[in-house]
Amino acid sequence: LYTLVGKEQSSLACAKQSLRMHREEMNKYEASMSLFLLGVVYLRFGRLDNAFKTWREALQIMIFVFGYDHAYVAMLLNNLGCLHYLKGDLVRSMQLFAESLDVNETLLSSFSNNSDATILDISLTKGNIAMILARNGKFDATLAILEEVMLLQECVNNERAERL
Repeated sequence: LYTLVGKEQSSLACAKQSLRMHREEMNKYEASMSLFLLGVVYLRFGRLDNAFKTWREALQIMIFVFGYDHAYVAMLLNNLGCLHYLKGDLVRSMQLFAESLDVNETLLSSFSNNSDATILDISLTKGNIAMILARNGKFDATLAILEEVMLLQECVNNERAERL
């Protein structure tokens, strides 16, 4: 809530307190989630270098806890790609988006996966890739990917409507 209303110091204090508590408990999962949230706070207040450092640490822990093929890993790869985009490193950004897509596509082929959430994550990452292509003037490729994004999202929305 502090983050939403723009109270940077209070946001950081709460996120860091949560992280300290989970580290003291030696709860790697909760510590990784606290790191993720701390990275969000850093991003919100324009501290990109801090967000990088925090999310890279969260990624290492999540890979240790869950293995590489996990939704949280894909999400962090996507987020790190966004940070690289914001810093102007489009090549690294594209690499991380591709890596995130690979993880999500592996998850999609798994039977124990929430496919709606994974499909939406894939559409989000593909939208980010389209953003890079547009920035590089590759408008035909951008349109093709954005059409795919719309189809993926419509597929999920239609399936949800049918379930209701």
